[in-house]
Amino acid sequence: MIYFECRLRDAAPQVDLVLAIYPRGAAILARHEFADAGCAPDWWASLQAFCRRWITSASLRTTLDHVWLEYDVAVDAGVTGAGTRRATSRVPEPGMFISLVKLSPLRRGRPSAWFDQVLRAVEATTTAAVARLVRDALHTCIEPLPRSAAVAYIGLMMHRPTPTIRVCLANVPTDAVMSYVTGLTSTRHRHLDAAVRLSAFRYGLDGTPCVPMLHLDVNPVQGVLPRVGLERLFSRPCQRAGRISNDDRQLLSLLNRFGACTSDKRDALLEWPGRSVAVLPHELWWSLIDRRVNHLKFVLDGDATFDVKAYLLLSYLCHSAPGRVANRAALGN
Repeated sequence: MIYFECRLRDAAPQVDLVLAIYPRGAAILARHEFADAGCAPDWWASLQAFCRRWITSASLRTTLDHVWLEYDVAVDAGVTGAGTRRATSRVPEPGMFISLVKLSPLRRGRPSAWFDQVLRAVEATTTAAVARLVRDALHTCIEPLPRSAAVAYIGLMMHRPTPTIRVCLANVPTDAVMSYVTGLTSTRHRHLDAAVRLSAFRYGLDGTPCVPMLHLDVNPVQGVLPRVGLERLFSRPCQRAGRISNDDRQLLSLLNRFGACTSDKRDALLEWPGRSVAVLPHELWWSLIDRRVNHLKFVLDGDATFDVKAYLLLSYLCHSAPGRVANRAALGN
């Protein structure tokens, strides 16, 4: 799976790239050479070493479901003739997000065992020093966290000027977000209440209103940073037929009306969804290709105007029987 991360407020064409790696992908990376890929060789060597441990360690395979590599496009100070920012050609060092989806039940039942497994997974990914940063960040963010919420991902952004840990929290009750965020960041966010209402969805058997994902950044110098993110999920079933739901269309129109999303980018988002069957140039048989607007992220930083990012997902499945692919596409499965 691939995400394209797009900023909606301005006309700049900058798009960041997010790649999902599952065990099969880790096996490919473990045996591939990237010396001429324009990447930092030390970082790629450490990634390959991690992938080798992942595919050979039974405990790590049990702990880790997948990781994401997030490539933020490096932008230099120059502009193009059209007045947009110019991206550099250097391949950036990515941030890495570790999925903890397999461990979520452990936190509710045995929090100490959950902590131990998370830290072992992080140490296998990077170093003991980074694991200590993660441990401190988790202790800070989990202690006041409502028990119905869970840590879904740990982001390791070691390429930043000050190494930063991102804690991604799933299903945080809406009535707890304001006090939780304000208490941790010591900052009152002018648009937080609006972002919570725009993000909220019904979760669990009792339909508790929750924010599907809340992002907090922690570094060893400043602690929990005032910049926070809240995700809003887009409805999926209708996107298989190439349509954005009415509620999501209205949200995009609202953001456009208030200047948080340009008209061109709103229209482009509406055109993105769809499902098709095709033979890709590098393959010999049929693939099922999915495109959807997965979610928006509202990014808040105190009294500053909030930004909005869209995450466009692209995925495909290889199949050995074209008839089965066509049937699945027709059935919407």
